[in-house]
Amino acid sequence: MLDRNNSEIIWVSPGNSKGQGTWENPFGSIKEALRVVKPGNTLVLKEGIYRENQTFEISGTPQKPVRIVSDDDAKVIIEESCWFFYDTSDLIISNLIFKDSPFGAISVIGTCKRNRFDSLQFINCGSKKEASCTMYFGGSGGCFNVVENCRFERESQLLDHLQTPDNASVAVMISEGDTNQSSPLMDHI
Repeated sequence: MLDRNNSEIIWVSPGNSKGQGTWENPFGSIKEALRVVKPGNTLVLKEGIYRENQTFEISGTPQKPVRIVSDDDAKVIIEESCWFFYDTSDLIISNLIFKDSPFGAISVIGTCKRNRFDSLQFINCGSKKEASCTMYFGGSGGCFNVVENCRFERESQLLDHLQTPDNASVAVMISEGDTNQSSPLMDHI
């Protein structure tokens, strides 16, 4: 059970205007909350639909990771959006639903280390012909990233048009390095 009075928790509710990040008066967007997040904080998304592509350039520490989670028993949907993680470390993303992200839902790029993507559900993500995957790990120098207890689904009406090699998509793709001098991606689970 999340403590509504814990000062380490930052609350977000879609569409709330002029929020303060408290449970009673949450920020209205993830972008607003990211401006104040620090190592050890938990960013809690209240129930609702979030439609915003998001770039994460924040990090926690091994002792104080940054968590991005849903509220207790809340259905939190990240819809038609992609989350981009650039050179992030020690983030824990859990208990969210990514839905209808046409070109993929999560891209983890660069020296991203010790990030955990846990108990996420992906529905109809990476369904455009140009898409190659739902979760992408790329660039160079990333290591010790974990994808655990995640579910990848396609609704039945989409299955028929995804049966050719031209428009198929994989769940997780790891593609290392842009140049010969780049550091390899290592130890992804």
